[in-house]
Amino acid sequence: MPTTNRLTPKDLLRQRLIGAIAVSPDGRQVVYAERSVVDGADRTGLWIVPYRGGRARRLTGGAWTDGRPRFSPDGATLAFTSDRENEITQVWLLPMEGGDATRLTEFKRGITEFEWMPNGRAVAVIATDGESHVLVGEREKGTATARVLRRVDWRSDDDGLLDHPTHVHLVQLSGRARRLTEGPWFASCVTPHPDGTQIGFLADRGERRDIDPLAQLHVVDVRSRRVRVRSKLPGHAVRASFDADGTPVCVAVMRHPAMSDDPQVLYRVERSGRAVALTAELDRFAGEGDTTDERLTIVHDDGNEIPFRVTDDGVGPPLVDPALGPGVQAVAEGGGNTVALMTLGAVSDPDVYAVEPGVTPRQLTRSGQAWSRGRAQPVQEELEIRGPGGRIQAFVLSPPSARKRPLPTILEIHGGPTWAWNRSPNQDTKMWASAGYRVVRPNIRGSYNRGRDWIAPLLGDWGGVDAADCHAVLNHLVKAGLSDPKRLGCYGNSYGGFMVNWLVGTSDRFAAAVSSNGVANQVAAFANCDVGVMYNESEGLGTTLTPEGIDSLWRQSPLRNVVNITTPLLILQGEADLRCPPADNEQLFVALRALEREVEYVLFPESSHGMRYLARPDRRVDRAERILAWFKKYL
Repeated sequence: MPTTNRLTPKDLLRQRLIGAIAVSPDGRQVVYAERSVVDGADRTGLWIVPYRGGRARRLTGGAWTDGRPRFSPDGATLAFTSDRENEITQVWLLPMEGGDATRLTEFKRGITEFEWMPNGRAVAVIATDGESHVLVGEREKGTATARVLRRVDWRSDDDGLLDHPTHVHLVQLSGRARRLTEGPWFASCVTPHPDGTQIGFLADRGERRDIDPLAQLHVVDVRSRRVRVRSKLPGHAVRASFDADGTPVCVAVMRHPAMSDDPQVLYRVERSGRAVALTAELDRFAGEGDTTDERLTIVHDDGNEIPFRVTDDGVGPPLVDPALGPGVQAVAEGGGNTVALMTLGAVSDPDVYAVEPGVTPRQLTRSGQAWSRGRAQPVQEELEIRGPGGRIQAFVLSPPSARKRPLPTILEIHGGPTWAWNRSPNQDTKMWASAGYRVVRPNIRGSYNRGRDWIAPLLGDWGGVDAADCHAVLNHLVKAGLSDPKRLGCYGNSYGGFMVNWLVGTSDRFAAAVSSNGVANQVAAFANCDVGVMYNESEGLGTTLTPEGIDSLWRQSPLRNVVNITTPLLILQGEADLRCPPADNEQLFVALRALEREVEYVLFPESSHGMRYLARPDRRVDRAERILAWFKKYL
């Protein structure tokens, strides 16, 4: 295969990644945020394309990040977030008839989210202001005297230090802002009531909110600032919106405390606060993507991420035919028209499509796929492989010209673990296949693509049923003559990184391994992880509060098997990762170095858990090059 046809890490600099989407109130225009690399740096601008089709036109652009587009109720103004001044995110307004964007908000620490009020004369904003609940001796300029921690919710991956609570504000188009909520707790998911007298938001204001969160929908009265709880959901709420008649619709887990096999369910909330489940019969996770209306929900089922419209009578027909292999990330609606940000089949990056039931999706943008245009595309096959707990769905990607013969093979393990691969391979997968490797992406037990029964066996048994399924998949590929048993590699990020660390410590079948932002010591992760206290309970992993709990955590820790690791191991780590922080993998690296094993530890400064997409462009390229070089050297 000619070198010029291959996908390479440098191609990542050509990538154009589409993010947030919005539809105008009359349904005629679609606005989307698009990230590209300009002069070695990420730049995100807003683009507009007619819903009926046509050429896309840039609305904003520059050396900054614009996002979260929202049309005013009359469609005359586009509000969006931007960090174009002082790198602090504020709300900006752009007249649709022409003219320059102007800044609306002036919060010292910026805003996190916003929505238009129904009258179009103000926006509801989530922002930080007021006194810190962490900092002591805070100064206008410079650092504080100390940080005093009394709760465990002081940090979050991507956000960093949560030193000031987030609260609801009402900002008039004149710029005048009024704070509506206060207290040492965090508000999120701002959603104005259709009548404009109240603003909804999610929060847990209880004393145990940091170790046992149970967020519910609250409403604050715009005039009196009175706050009350609006929902009595059975589990933690993650998103909410209002129907046109004011009925709340929420996405929440099914019970409290929840386990990871408890699916997210769409609920209608009655006047009494009682929650009525609308999607429980699906036995699938609902609300798996951004939407402008929670009645438009995304469900992951058997390798597809499918958008549905949900009524009080149940789940309607899919907006996209599952046979097309959709991977939907977001849906938006306006003027009776619906669009989806998605992939279809084996496409590596999402584009925007117009969608409606029973109609083939109509592609509105093509920039998402531009980075791989002109490159030879790998071939994908879907297999159902017999495993010890049932049939395992696996997507096998092969080089474009590969014949059915044994090839060096990379086992790619997803994160979560309650997550699942869809039919669209990611950028890493396509690059590895383009470089001559066969890549297999299995939805092993713990994946949420086939319901609760497929997840439950993994709870409290990391490194058990999941490892057995990984080996079953590789055994099948070797027996089928697709994989060379002497040239097997593995890669994973997050929980996938845990699995790589585990597999190389419990097996000698791998010639090379790459662990990214993984887990090595579950005992340490209980406190080091930003959500460790809650997450350990939901996964049934164990706790450091009892000897039995510590034994359980250590039993599921790859570090306990470190002396058995002989596979060359490349460890990739984001220095700013608070989900699986460096302190964890440093223990594995130091132990392997003391054992004089083949190991390399690569830290990427300022990079968080999702560094594959979010790290600085040169770091994304460097990361991809290092992975390919490691597999080339040892496979």
